[in-house]
Amino acid sequence: MLEVVDLSHTRYEDWVEFEALSQGLKALGITAETVQAIEQLSQLRLVMMWCLGIRNLPDLPQPHQLLLSNFLSSDNMSSSLQQLRIEYCETLEELIMEKGSETAGHGGDIVRRNWCLPKLEILKLMELKELKNISWSGLHPSAYFPTLSFLGVSYCNKLKNVTWVLKLEYLEHLELHACRQMERVIDDADEADAATDLAFPNLKRIRLSELPNLTVICRSESTFPSLELLDVRNCPALRGLPFNSETPTNKLRIWGDPDWWGRLEWQDGDLESSLQPCFVRI
Repeated sequence: MLEVVDLSHTRYEDWVEFEALSQGLKALGITAETVQAIEQLSQLRLVMMWCLGIRNLPDLPQPHQLLLSNFLSSDNMSSSLQQLRIEYCETLEELIMEKGSETAGHGGDIVRRNWCLPKLEILKLMELKELKNISWSGLHPSAYFPTLSFLGVSYCNKLKNVTWVLKLEYLEHLELHACRQMERVIDDADEADAATDLAFPNLKRIRLSELPNLTVICRSESTFPSLELLDVRNCPALRGLPFNSETPTNKLRIWGDPDWWGRLEWQDGDLESSLQPCFVRI
């Protein structure tokens, strides 16, 4: 009996067929290109959504904003979704994470719409060329994505930072690619709010590529206790690293171009000496 179907990289949209398979189908991966398609998917009550791609959305009620909780509040999405990809939404300027609202259920009871994605592990934001802001309304990022381990952001040319990743305590892999206006991974204005928290306790890999305006990862030095790889490619304006004297170096590898490494500016000569053996030319 067919239990898992992954059509997330296709344009298949025959939802009726999934209803016929719903008694045996345990996990579905698919891409939706309209708001109507997402609404139809949310009505497949017996099919658990494992991987969802959201693409284009020409029928967005507010073409410059996407309120994620409005689309992923049904049980078959919010309770089972493990991978989410949002891409090619040409007019999207703001991605809003909101906890949802309370509505009256049967018997007058108040029912809170689902807003947490408790099993989401992978989030990819791709080709959102007008995206300027990812905002959080009434909730903490770690409450919305309590198990997120991979975040990939690529070709989001107007996005200047992803400061909110500081709040993702289980994040293991951060990948930023071809975001041409990104200046800092963590914005200084928001760092003070997170200063009491241990930044990136589980982060193992950071990959930064084709970020021509990136000047710093984060200005405050951090320990990065679990980091194994920092991969930097074609980030010519990046002149400093965010590590401190307590950063473990026994497993750390720093991949980069020798010319870039030679242009780095060091405030601490001892730190430079301790990190030199970690550098691997590419």
